[in-house]
Amino acid sequence: MLISQSGIRWMKPVRLLSVLLVFALSRGLCLSADRSPLPSVADLKQLQASVKDVFKADIAGAKSRAQQSALAERMVENVQNDVASAGSDYALLTQAHAMAVKASNTELSLKVARLIGQRFDVDEPMLIVQTLKDLAKGPTDKEYHQTLAEKALSVATEQIAAERFDTAKECYEAVSSIGLKLKSADLSKKAVAGRTDLIELKKLSDKLPTARQTLEDKTDDPAANDVVGRFEIIVKGDWNTGLPLLAKSSDTAIKQAAEQDLKLVDAEAPASPEEADVISQRWWELSQKQTLSRLKQQLKLRAGQWAEYAAPDLKGFSKTKAEQRLSESEWTATNGSANRLMSLNRMEAELEGRFANIHGMITKDFAICQAAKLDEALAISKLLSLRKLRPIRFRPYWTAEGPLVAAIWHRDEFSGELFDGSEYEVYEHDKAMRAEGWLPCDVAGYPDKQGVTRFVLTSVRRPLKEKEEIVVQIGWLDGTQAKPANERGMWFATIHTWIHTDGKRYSDMVLNKPVSAGGVQGGSTAEWTLKNIAEYSKGKGLVGDVGMSVNESGRHYATWTELREGVTESVGFDKTHEETVAEWQKLAADGFRPAMIAAAHDKKGKYYSFWTWRKKK
Repeated sequence: MLISQSGIRWMKPVRLLSVLLVFALSRGLCLSADRSPLPSVADLKQLQASVKDVFKADIAGAKSRAQQSALAERMVENVQNDVASAGSDYALLTQAHAMAVKASNTELSLKVARLIGQRFDVDEPMLIVQTLKDLAKGPTDKEYHQTLAEKALSVATEQIAAERFDTAKECYEAVSSIGLKLKSADLSKKAVAGRTDLIELKKLSDKLPTARQTLEDKTDDPAANDVVGRFEIIVKGDWNTGLPLLAKSSDTAIKQAAEQDLKLVDAEAPASPEEADVISQRWWELSQKQTLSRLKQQLKLRAGQWAEYAAPDLKGFSKTKAEQRLSESEWTATNGSANRLMSLNRMEAELEGRFANIHGMITKDFAICQAAKLDEALAISKLLSLRKLRPIRFRPYWTAEGPLVAAIWHRDEFSGELFDGSEYEVYEHDKAMRAEGWLPCDVAGYPDKQGVTRFVLTSVRRPLKEKEEIVVQIGWLDGTQAKPANERGMWFATIHTWIHTDGKRYSDMVLNKPVSAGGVQGGSTAEWTLKNIAEYSKGKGLVGDVGMSVNESGRHYATWTELREGVTESVGFDKTHEETVAEWQKLAADGFRPAMIAAAHDKKGKYYSFWTWRKKK
């Protein structure tokens, strides 16, 4: 069996190929259903000869570590991932692995080792360990070996979570060797602690089957709950599963802390900053009393997570202590992978999942969605009110399956409310709410599944500003939107446009006075109008609001821009749901908050959207 030059573009003599094959065969591995067998010894010999013959010049040109890493990356890119190419792919991957190791590229070496383990019948965990050991033979500089040791510790944690304690032990041996080479007391200490922990974890693992069997008959058995709870938290890092078990533990101190934590986790409303700070301190104090380093680490992480939650809203010395606890816990360095296993509030975790399903996102300061069913959006808004998130835009839009909603909620000092009703009910509700200090901030009409017109009124509880006047106008026919504003010397604060089942276009508005500046765009195609508004935002001012409606011909009405000072705006439109969420996540990380959203479907099911995010300059 020969490798064709067209089949593989880049190669190098296979330095580790024989080692990997012998390693795999020596373990007598059974072939898995979804992984390919290794080439036979005879085929392997031909593969190696072909590699050396065809790609000798390419390998000779890769002198520096950067060149070797780049060559390894190109080899991986040429893998075809089909049955017919299995032999060639194996040669490519093992050669890429050897090249990455030679380049002392830790991340790439481990990446390729994992690819080999996923595709071929080799012992992936031990291949990873062998990779770490081979990398340790590389450069002598301290920074390289320190990074390698940290990676080995990370791999040990992965192997422990998978209950591969023997493999984890090999990782700690690698850390120990690096510690001796660097004369690092810290690394040596971590290696010793890791190996010591493994002895205790093995004992815990041995007790696990009996403990789980006990819990099937006696769910409140303290000893069994303690064993299974500790295993879930120490080995798996899974507080969602382990915390309820530790709340029934035979260890009194841990039991009481877990009960206190669980009460906050299961509460409908989020914990107060003070409650979060108390449980953070309690876990921290318990962590300092532990001899098992992995238990100590997990308790510190939990303390750090609660400290991160509490610190922003604490004051004075309490804030300083919480921030110090957060820093020393190392929570911020690990929360990306741990957050889903360590949710602070079950309702919060549920909301995160629900927002993902409706193509949105939720943070402590805001929430936004593109495609929630109307009933679900109304229900979610009630839950968000417990988190002090109030609706600022709530926009139903027509789809063949019924109305969907694009919406934004903000966290600030004011309360918010939604009301869904007929035209008469909305006006009457607005009157009653104003008498109690509530003011309208958005209104949006929609036809329900039966074609009946309904409106959602969004209100905020705040005082009127000096000389401020706010008016709600709903159900105005296309072409008359400016009339109520002109008659009263006001301008659009918000506007929502929609197509009724009769094919006519209507608009709903919140009008405001005094007014700084504004303008109206309308007609034409949806695509043209949205692009025109986006260009306006770049050149002249900021988009205050957009009313979205699209008829069968794709004609569209969009409105009002308001000039504002002191903010930076980012505008987006007509992307897929997934592209939009990805862009929102980047904006949130950069300090932006959502300010406006509008959406519509045409009769053919095409989705149109427009949104703006802002941050202070």
